[in-house]
Parts: sequence; C-alpha cells; structure tokens
Amino acid sequence: LAPAHAMRTTATILFALAFAASASAFVNLPGLSLGQKSVGCHVNRISIKSAGARAPLPSLRALPFNFGKKNNEPPPPPYAGENPYRLFGVTEDAQYEEVEAAYKELCAEHTGDEKYLIKLEVMKERIYNDRLYARMKGTLKAKVKESPFDRKIRLQAKKEPWFAKVSFLKKIVKMPDRPYLTKLTLVMGAFTIAGWMSPTMSSTMMSVGFIVAFGFLYNKGTPEPRRDSSGDIGEIRPTDVKAMGKALGLCLLGAGAGFLLSQILIYSVPMPASVHPDSVVTSLVNIGAWAAAALFQASDA
Repeated sequence: LAPAHAMRTTATILFALAFAASASAFVNLPGLSLGQKSVGCHVNRISIKSAGARAPLPSLRALPFNFGKKNNEPPPPPYAGENPYRLFGVTEDAQYEEVEAAYKELCAEHTGDEKYLIKLEVMKERIYNDRLYARMKGTLKAKVKESPFDRKIRLQAKKEPWFAKVSFLKKIVKMPDRPYLTKLTLVMGAFTIAGWMSPTMSSTMMSVGFIVAFGFLYNKGTPEPRRDSSGDIGEIRPTDVKAMGKALGLCLLGAGAGFLLSQILIYSVPMPASVHPDSVVTSLVNIGAWAAAALFQASDA
C-alpha cells in the first residue's frame, strides 16, 4: 500500500502544479511560491518553473475589433476628391471676379438642384480658403504691381497741366472727356459747314452755334439728368445764375476772339471770289465758341 499511496500523492502534487502553471498563464501571478522560494518541478522533459516578470496579456485595445478605442481622426471634408478649380473652369490664380462669375453661371445652369448648389457653395469656399492660406504663407503673388486707381493718381500727379498752378485758371479750365468733345465737335461742325454751304444763312448758323456752345458750357461738369421710362428727361433743375453768367461770359470771349480774327483775315488777306466773308466770320466765331465750351467749365459741380 505504501508504493500505491506514494504514487497517488505524487500524482496529486503534479496535478496541482500543472493546474497552477496553467492558471498563471491567464492570471498575472509572479509564480507559484512557497515562502520566498520559487517551486519548480521536472516531469520527464516538461519543466514548470516561475519566470518572474512576464509579458502582460494582450489588451482588448490591441485586437483588430477596436473594442473600447475612439477614432480621433477628423472625417474628410465633403467632396475632398474633386478639384474645385476644374469644376469652376478657372485657373488657380484666378481673380475674385472670375470665380464669382463662374459660380453664378453654374448656379444659373443648375437652378433647382439643391444638392448641386450646395456642392458649388462648398467648392467656392474651398477656393477662397486656398487663396487665403496662400496669402498668409506669402506664396500668393499679385498679377499687377500697381492697381488702376494708383496708376491713375500717379499719372495725374505726373502730368499736371500748367494752368493747374494758377488759382483762378484752375477753377474754370476743365479739359473735356472724349464723349463730350465728340458730341460738341459734331454739332458745331454741322453749323459751320451749313454756313459755308449757304452764305446767306451764315449769320443764322453763327447765332445758333453760339447758343449751342453756351448750352454745352452751362451743363458741362453737371450730372446727367434723370429720365423716365420712355427715355425723356424727367427732371427740372433750378437755374444756376452764377454758372449761366460764367458760361455767357466765356462764350462771348471765345466768339469775340474769333470775330476779331476773322476781321483781320478779311481785311489783310486777299480772299478768292468764291469765298464769302460771312462764311469766314461764321466759321471763326463758331470755332471760338467751340474752344470756350471745350476748354472751360462754368459750373462748380
């Protein structure tokens, strides 16, 4: 009985040691210890021994199922895979006006498609954000070194006329713009040609030309009158007596200079028989009135 009892005792010890070893594989135990000594047992070629500190069990966060792990990465922006510049048909250095024009054109083409309109709005904001980011980095370069407004100011300061340095001439001398000068020249030229074609009507053409030049000079520099839906003038302005007096005086000055020059030519230069003296007077008087209406301004507006 003694050997049988010894074998049962040994088997019980071995089973206890095997169970403790298998349990320590799943529970973080420093080993099966008795007091301060580690217990080891060799059964055939299998060794069960305390290894001291061991690698911890794999955490649930390391598993491929992402249990308990939060995704902190931000979601991609909408329409991240599309090129907004290609959608709008503009270059990457397009101006604000070009982007806005392309946006409005696409919105007009897809009116009623709310999803597409939202997409266009998002893509436009992406373009503006790219431009802002490039400007903050200093990589955005301007197409022009000088704006049209600055260039206009610079040219005006550089080409300041001589009469601008004289106080009283600066208030009345005003160079005309192209539309005003073209209209004035055509009207005054028509009256002058009519005086040559009909010498008997020369005095009438001279008087009408003077009145027309006076009207041009009186209204020069004033804003365009308001018009109604039919295109007719629908505004009655009060009479500016001061401007009227200045316009009359300047036209008389110009016409008088032309009349004086015509008399000098008639009496000092022999004229052909086909040239009527009244036509010469009409031409020079109209030219003097034209010069007054073109070079001066009566209104203080």
